[in-house]
Amino acid sequence: MIEGKLRFAKHKYYEHGNRASRLLVFKLQKQQSYNTVHKLKLGDRSIVKPKEIAETFAKFYESLYQDSDTCPDEPKIKCFQEDLTPLLLNAYHYSLETKNYGPSWSEATIVVLYKEGKDPTDCGSYRPLSMLNGDVRILTAALACRLNNIITEIIHPDQTGFIAGRHYGNNLHRVLNIISHQQHNKIMTTVLSLDAQKAFNRVSWKYLIQTLIRFNLGPKFRDWIETIYSSPQAAVRVNGFQCARFNLKRGCQQGCPPSPLLFAISIEPLAQLIRDDSDIEGVTIGEEVHKISLYADDVLLYLTEPSITVPCLLREISSYEYFSGYKINVDKTEAMDVLVNLISDIFTFSKLLSSVENKW
Repeated sequence: MIEGKLRFAKHKYYEHGNRASRLLVFKLQKQQSYNTVHKLKLGDRSIVKPKEIAETFAKFYESLYQDSDTCPDEPKIKCFQEDLTPLLLNAYHYSLETKNYGPSWSEATIVVLYKEGKDPTDCGSYRPLSMLNGDVRILTAALACRLNNIITEIIHPDQTGFIAGRHYGNNLHRVLNIISHQQHNKIMTTVLSLDAQKAFNRVSWKYLIQTLIRFNLGPKFRDWIETIYSSPQAAVRVNGFQCARFNLKRGCQQGCPPSPLLFAISIEPLAQLIRDDSDIEGVTIGEEVHKISLYADDVLLYLTEPSITVPCLLREISSYEYFSGYKINVDKTEAMDVLVNLISDIFTFSKLLSSVENKW
């Protein structure tokens, strides 16, 4: 166990030292402490027992996934890949033809990663990362590679998250150029940052499959996705405790190789609705109209005439939410006005809605 922790720490003293120094022990203890959840709030009481903390996380994620990056056994598979490759290939073909697969395909272990700056006693302050078994991880990695070959052909350049050849810096340059252009031309503009509630975890599988059909992805690829998402289960592991498994009924698991690309496909219809709606007035520079930029689930909107645009935007978002499971958090969605000589302080979407309603 100690050797495993030393390897995990990736510290140079493991290879070149002859014993565990105090510095190395300190680093290991600090790392273990960072990954430990010491307390959670549940209603009016605090939970401190490790087993109860693990069970609380399990209930939280079981509720979240109703209608996630290390692979537990991947090292073993790599050691015997020459012998296992033909066996796995036969198993994959059999599973696709019969829609039957081993229990290891449907079992994932969720570990939680703390989000910096959040309340450490709130379950929602931790990011769920799914650890898949080696056999299904190899399959999903192959599917991700195939999807990656065509993703730029079906996803608009507005989306830069997790797509090869696209970079977040493009979005940053874009918003700075838009602000500069609007100020130079003395056009008031509102930049809106949408906050989605657990966006990856709320994706409806039925909606996702229909979206794959509309994007003309082949039936065999869709069959693989349906097979993988037919009846997955997960167990939460926290502080060394692992709870009982529960069923997942929606969501793109963070830790599953194709999940970022599948999410990009799932949110593209929302972006297209906004682009195609002539009542949503964006920023026109030359012959190009800028309305939206995305980095995975982070969405920025560039709006002019908010009294007209915001009601139309809410209509499109509401339509998308109905089918996809997507839901914006109005209280955490933020806006910023770009004025002629300055940029306003960031304010909530609720305040923007109030000002629009007053004008109406």
